[in-house]
Amino acid sequence: NDVASLTFNNRFGWLRTAELGRLMWPNDPYSRTRADRLAKGLLERQLVLARALPDGAGRAFVLSLRGAGLLEVAKITARSGKDIGASNQGRWQAPLSWQHDLIAAGVLANLFELGYQIMAERELRQSNPDLTKIPDGLAWRAETDEVIWLEVEHARKTGPAMRSLADAICVVSDGQCKLVNQRRPTHVYVAYMKDAADERPYRLDHRQRVSSAVALVAKSDVKLTWAECAM
Repeated sequence: NDVASLTFNNRFGWLRTAELGRLMWPNDPYSRTRADRLAKGLLERQLVLARALPDGAGRAFVLSLRGAGLLEVAKITARSGKDIGASNQGRWQAPLSWQHDLIAAGVLANLFELGYQIMAERELRQSNPDLTKIPDGLAWRAETDEVIWLEVEHARKTGPAMRSLADAICVVSDGQCKLVNQRRPTHVYVAYMKDAADERPYRLDHRQRVSSAVALVAKSDVKLTWAECAM
């Protein structure tokens, strides 16, 4: 359990026990409780570090140097997550992408419980250094040809950033996407926050914004799946 949980942390960069439990014990109604107990033991042995997320979102657990060392002994390449985020006058600040990362982890954990194999953005970047566009996650099933390209829409994308997203969705939908980790994505999931707001703060209708952007560049029908999320 130690090695398995630390490996998941290493793959994602950081995890809460809510998502870790679902990855460790899929579809177990007590997975969160079991993960809380596991995390307590990891903290006591200084194998992980706990970081308080903003807005009461719970604690993020990252690998400590000792935890990374344990994985290295198990022949698993790992690195500490102690530098994730920033330190300001002795207080930890979450990375700006923390909500985006949390949504991606939640959706991937859900797909994992449904029987998919998954890869997080962090490990995709490490294993696909030549790709200019990396999904926020990848999921697939061995028994089917479906390979899911996960996109998380959280911030208010405009201009080139939104065009890049729309282009990626169309390329995957058309079956023309480049191989990602030796797999060709066939389907797009767009995850977004219900009742999201931008920095002004105005309500953000991610579905409408993405649909409009896709309509501008699509040359054929585009199929995608919306994943509505809540914190």
